[in-house]
Amino acid sequence: MQVRARGALDNRMLTTWARLYNSQIGRGDSYALHRPAISIWIIDEAHFGDGSWLHVFEAHCRRTGHTLSPNFLILTIELEVFRSLKQGSEWDSVGPGLRKWLTLLAEGETLDPEHLPESMADADVREALEIMSTFKLQDRERILYDSRQDYEWTRNAEMAEAIQEGMKEGMKEGEKKGRADGELDKALSDARNLKRLGVSTAIIAEATGVPQTEVEEL
Repeated sequence: MQVRARGALDNRMLTTWARLYNSQIGRGDSYALHRPAISIWIIDEAHFGDGSWLHVFEAHCRRTGHTLSPNFLILTIELEVFRSLKQGSEWDSVGPGLRKWLTLLAEGETLDPEHLPESMADADVREALEIMSTFKLQDRERILYDSRQDYEWTRNAEMAEAIQEGMKEGMKEGEKKGRADGELDKALSDARNLKRLGVSTAIIAEATGVPQTEVEEL
């Protein structure tokens, strides 16, 4: 998880905890059925800026220190800070089991399953790395799928636009042809009427634009 705005993340933490806590019981159920809701946030970058990789938050009174409820607990783990430990008292204070899994989360993308540190060389870690590798493959496949979908959508949109343009052009051409046919029909009709009145074919041709040979055939 990448963090940009601290306030936004803090609000999401509280909202997530509230959702976890409130969703335990249904309408009309006893509040005694509630159990502690612990929200654990694993954050890729440094968030609080105090140099600590682990924070444990609970609701308590600033003046007396009284805890509002033992059911409220939010844990945050900042992987960027954890990566910088490596040694020292705080590093030594992290138990081997927790250190192993935090290292997996912090450095899993660079770990080689065949050349793991001795402290991490067990079946559980290798299985976790295999699962992470599967996720990466799925991500690549999803990206390829999304790219194909984007291509198909773009191509279909371009085809639909081309069809619409073609229809517009066809309508324009049809209108032009319709006007031309209408003008020709009117010219022929005028030529017939003039011919019935005994006007010479030469004059009819000049007046209507109908070739004289066609006037003679009317």
